[in-house]
Amino acid sequence: MKTGKWRKRLKSLWVQITAFNLIAGLLIVSLFGAVVYVVVSDIFVKESVAKTEMAIEKTAVEIGADIRHAKSLLTLLTTTPAFMDYAKTGEGEDTVVHLMNAITDNDSYVFGVFAVFSDGRVLSGNPSIFATGEDYQTLLMNDMAFLTTARSGIYAHDDGCVITMGVPIVLSDGSVPGVLAMDLDYCMVGNAVDAIDIGGAITITDQNGAVIFPADGDAEDVQEFGYDAGANVLTQRFAIPETQWQLTGRVYLSGLDVLKRQLLDIVALTGVLLFLALVLIAVYYSRRLATPVKRLAGSMEDIESLRELTALANEVSETRLLTESYNRMIRKIKQLMAELEHKQRALRQTEIDALTHQINPHFLYNTLDTIVWLAEFKDNEKIIALTKSLAKFFRLSLAEGHAVVSLQDEAAHAQQYLYIQKERYGERLTYEFDIPDTLADCMVPKIILQPIVENSIYHGIKPMDGIGHIAVSARREGEALFLTVTDNGVGFDPAKTPRGVGLKNVDKRLKLYFGGDAGAEITSAPGRGTTVVLNMKMQLREADGAGTV
Repeated sequence: MKTGKWRKRLKSLWVQITAFNLIAGLLIVSLFGAVVYVVVSDIFVKESVAKTEMAIEKTAVEIGADIRHAKSLLTLLTTTPAFMDYAKTGEGEDTVVHLMNAITDNDSYVFGVFAVFSDGRVLSGNPSIFATGEDYQTLLMNDMAFLTTARSGIYAHDDGCVITMGVPIVLSDGSVPGVLAMDLDYCMVGNAVDAIDIGGAITITDQNGAVIFPADGDAEDVQEFGYDAGANVLTQRFAIPETQWQLTGRVYLSGLDVLKRQLLDIVALTGVLLFLALVLIAVYYSRRLATPVKRLAGSMEDIESLRELTALANEVSETRLLTESYNRMIRKIKQLMAELEHKQRALRQTEIDALTHQINPHFLYNTLDTIVWLAEFKDNEKIIALTKSLAKFFRLSLAEGHAVVSLQDEAAHAQQYLYIQKERYGERLTYEFDIPDTLADCMVPKIILQPIVENSIYHGIKPMDGIGHIAVSARREGEALFLTVTDNGVGFDPAKTPRGVGLKNVDKRLKLYFGGDAGAEITSAPGRGTTVVLNMKMQLREADGAGTV
């Protein structure tokens, strides 16, 4: 019992709607969360990669900017009058040295400024720097900054690696008597890298691929640049301006993993909250929708009570429409039941009227009078036959309480009536029946042929001179059954003569049984006889033999 009850609850409209809403909501929330996570993660990755690329590029630009600044100082010094006079005449050395030392004192990255001339002269603000003619050619050939050490032979001091750069000394006549050079502290590169902390490895290589920074680093053979999502690594390379160096940055974007985890937690928490909200909304609206439907279903189970429903205040329009439709159905059922009850009463009355008509005192008196007359003549065989026919006539009239009978029995009932009447009219009355065997089992309301036959005798044949004839036939057209009673009596004008009681009774019963299309149609004219056609729906005998209409 409990299992069946739970199964019934699971199949209820409220549970089904709630389950559907929850599943749909879960799918929507999951899909929405997944899309948000993917989109936002992609934005995070692109932003992080872009910022890291900018930081790497900025490092290269900063180093190039420092070198460009130093180079601009050298160019500016070569254009001063004092330096130009010294380059031409060799006079004013102290003034030039003073200018060189001023540059050195104002910039912490500058170790020293010196000039090397083609005639072998070397002028320096730093006494430890020395140079040769070979050094002159090296400086003259390198218009870019380059890395050198004391072991290179260009100069010697105790500060380890330095960055050296030079500019040619160009006189007013276009001649180049020498080169003005500068030593920059190697830590300038490290400070520029440290100033922009990107959380990765920075490598600077020269034009030959040798590692310049870090001092103890090894060159890496990098084949691909860009962001590797699998390894979560960004690798980019930028040229350092004013040099022939390449700065390569390799950064592990570990912060992205943290951001993604945080984003996943936020999306998951938001999804749970949204799902809980959907649960509450689904339960509320499912109840709102299911309650009137459940109430309607309960009323339909108890439809015998024919109680109408009152629409709830918060019903949705569709359930309100269902309630109104249900109430219209209840009202229609009540109306139909009232009409059916009225029809049943009318039908019972017409059947009683039909039976009463059959027990017509005149018919019964005439029949008994005929039997008495035959008894006086001691015609026992006719007495027996007529009595049996009368008994069969009444037995067929009763039809064991059935409202409908087979066409065969209905025709037999009319035949018994004509047999009895023929004993009275003798040779003045003849009759025939044409009922196909295929229609014998059709079910028809009882006592519909005899009243028509009786009208033919009393209103058509009795007033006439000569032999009267009555023909009864049946035919089928589609789903309709037609019974025809024709006589050769005196006839009448249907427009002037009202229908008899028996004919009205038959017409009314046919309409009650089969609807407005059924009924009796009369065709007649004075002196031309009368034809009555009974139109009804085809109805075959059921298995129990009673039949339905």
